[in-house]
Amino acid sequence: MATPPLPPGFDFTDPDLNCERLPVEELAELRRSEPIWWNEQPIGHGGFDDGGYWVVTKHRDVKEISKRSDVFSSQEKTALPRYPAGSTGEQIETGSLVLLNMDAPRHTHLRKIISRGFTPRAVDRLRDDLNERAQNIAKAAASAGSGDFVEQVSCELPLQAIAGLPGVP
Repeated sequence: MATPPLPPGFDFTDPDLNCERLPVEELAELRRSEPIWWNEQPIGHGGFDDGGYWVVTKHRDVKEISKRSDVFSSQEKTALPRYPAGSTGEQIETGSLVLLNMDAPRHTHLRKIISRGFTPRAVDRLRDDLNERAQNIAKAAASAGSGDFVEQVSCELPLQAIAGLPGVP
């Protein structure tokens, strides 16, 4: 297959790129020309010694890969393909404790437990609490007069919502 017209060493996991913009155009080009593409990176880059990572750009492919933990693994090198320079193997291995980075059967077992809290009925029970939290967050930000929207508002509700699930006030 042809190499997509991306700059050499282009890295979808580059934190600077993702702070500046989302690589929408590059992903669209890959979806068109090379939907499953090996993104070559220098050995040791991001804490790994495998020389890169696979970029999977089509939903149907991601869905199929997600069902095949006998062939594909999120746990082996985790779904987070970049760690800070100097990260140890132990630090990288800690990433496998995140649900997103687990393989079956462990992932399946935990997902079944967690998903009970996200049924339509369970989510409806959260609605009033989340509305009240959202109003309180917005009022607090407005009364401050100025500030950082991300810090004061957009990060706060998800944090409170997640903390509220197990009953943390």
